Amino acid sequence: MNKLLMITACCLCLGMVGCASIGEAGDPCTNDSDCGEGTDCFNRAGGDSICMTLCAADDRLCEGGEVCLERSGGGTPVCYAGGTVELGATCTGGTECVRGGVCINSGTETSCFQACSTDDADPPCGAGETCQASSTTSTDGYCAAP
Repeated sequence: MNKLLMITACCLCLGMVGCASIGEAGDPCTNDSDCGEGTDCFNRAGGDSICMTLCAADDRLCEGGEVCLERSGGGTPVCYAGGTVELGATCTGGTECVRGGVCINSGTETSCFQACSTDDADPPCGAGETCQASSTTSTDGYCAAP
């Protein structure tokens, strides 16, 4: 009975004082301590920051279809939740494209393409597209007509 009373008193006390919740992927944040285990705070194009899941640098796409994005300042890459520029639209930087998109200069224009990995047997490319290498030193790619 005493143990139950102590737990109840602690819960009431925490409720009155307030308790900061730990953010999950997609929750707003101001720094990494606002995010739960396996996530970090990442600033998106447009200025808002949200908690994003960490990923391995050799992953191109995360389980949720996000691009595993290296950070400009270093550190563990994150599964980038995406920006606001749609696939096929003109972009100027790596964090502008929607979830799963990457900003690529295809020679004639710079626009958002679906990200893929050149070593993926079944890339997420549309009909008539293949996974094109975006560099000669990695398996990072983007979906485009051959």
